[in-house]
Amino acid sequence: MELIHIKGGTWAADTKGLTIPFYKLNDRDIVMLDTGYARPQREAFAEFLPEHGLRPRGVIISHTHRDHSGNAEYFKKLYGSLTAAGEYEAKVASDFNLCRPTYGSMTICEADALRDFLYTTDVAIAPGQDRISFCGAEFGILQLPGHTPGQIGTVTPDGVAYLADALMGETMLEFAKLPTVDDHAEDRRTKESLRSLKYDKYVLAHKGVPDDLGALIDRNLAFLDERAEFLLGTLKDGMSFGEWEEAFYRAAGMRTTHPLLCGVYDRNFRSFTCWLADTGRVEIARINGVNHYTKNR
Repeated sequence: MELIHIKGGTWAADTKGLTIPFYKLNDRDIVMLDTGYARPQREAFAEFLPEHGLRPRGVIISHTHRDHSGNAEYFKKLYGSLTAAGEYEAKVASDFNLCRPTYGSMTICEADALRDFLYTTDVAIAPGQDRISFCGAEFGILQLPGHTPGQIGTVTPDGVAYLADALMGETMLEFAKLPTVDDHAEDRRTKESLRSLKYDKYVLAHKGVPDDLGALIDRNLAFLDERAEFLLGTLKDGMSFGEWEEAFYRAAGMRTTHPLLCGVYDRNFRSFTCWLADTGRVEIARINGVNHYTKNR
């Protein structure tokens, strides 16, 4: 984990797969924008924060995924930090039984691992809210739905916009096989809306600190189109959902058998198939209670 300076009081913890920004309230106290994975980044933060004399006074969570909220509750217990999150994400994070259905392929016992990234929220950010006074500083709020229903971004007092997972950086685009998108139509609207932002710096969770977003927005949209075409290329007419999912899994060269990772892939695959059906590119026949898919030509 490496410390990088972005602008003014805005810094970041740079990891192999994540850029985790924070704003320095003073020489010691910080507000973190997301908190990374519970494992192994919890152990990394246990060294990183004391090494740099930093203490999280608060965290603003962009959305309730394991790589973003994994240490929110840990920081609350260790440092007494406050947690702010959008209303929807706060509700999902408040109850295991609200979070679990998103990972439908996992058994209840397997889904117990989801508890690592649940948290309690002290300050709920309303839909449409564009500012928050938090821990004595003023932050801008960007509503960025699509990746999840309630994802938000945060603008630090230095005018640095953290976009969470609204865009992927070039490195992630190189090797991502099935990106997480809850609602593809909403996600595309959000990506297009980013063209109107006017900030000096942007921070992407996965990963990087670009000065300009235009080309990256185009690249992200093209990548989603390319992944959709790849999915369609693995579909043989009449396949059930499970048959199509397995064909994609094999064609994409996936290997994992970890329940949580398989749960994530299953969730993402289902979202892509819904989008392809809603846009008329595949038709669904429900036979004996099972979805079967056919390409529209």
